[in-house]
Amino acid sequence: MKKTKPTVFNLKITLAGKTLTGEGDTALEALKSINPPLKIFTKADIELTLGKKKMKQTWQPNRVRRLFYPLSQGILSKQLEYLLK
Repeated sequence: MKKTKPTVFNLKITLAGKTLTGEGDTALEALKSINPPLKIFTKADIELTLGKKKMKQTWQPNRVRRLFYPLSQGILSKQLEYLLK
């Protein structure tokens, strides 16, 4: 029997030189494992990896703020998963 390593989503958000990281079984769990910053006033680089799949984008402050709103986290995490190549 071959044992496979469980796949883990790694989310990295880089804001003004500060890096926030989280991981989980789903993109939503990875997002929820990150402690939200107090203020978001700059663009952010968003990176999501799942094994060999990876996505990287730069988001405007308004969209980055929405990442930490509880009602929009499910929708944005699904969008991040769709972007994986």
